[in-house]
Amino acid sequence: MLAAHFIQAGALRRAEILVNVSIQIQRAIYGQNHRDIAMNLNHRGIIAYKRGDLSNSLATLEAALKMKRLCLSESHPDIALIRSNIATIRGILAPA
Repeated sequence: MLAAHFIQAGALRRAEILVNVSIQIQRAIYGQNHRDIAMNLNHRGIIAYKRGDLSNSLATLEAALKMKRLCLSESHPDIALIRSNIATIRGILAPA
């Protein structure tokens, strides 16, 4: 996905715009819950993480995980990816 490339390149504003537009279009097509929307929420969570907004990142990633679980089995790799991202944020937020 193009947003992932922008995120990796550090072009967070471009990635954010692309993700937000994608979510709007996907919701118009699929409704509120779809695996592609969840992946874009995952990207939104990563963007928030890269900007240092950890609480927003965690909330967004948790919403992505909840949506993915509605669409896919628990053993799906996308769920493992989002769970890993959540664990990273929780590890940072956890007191030392």
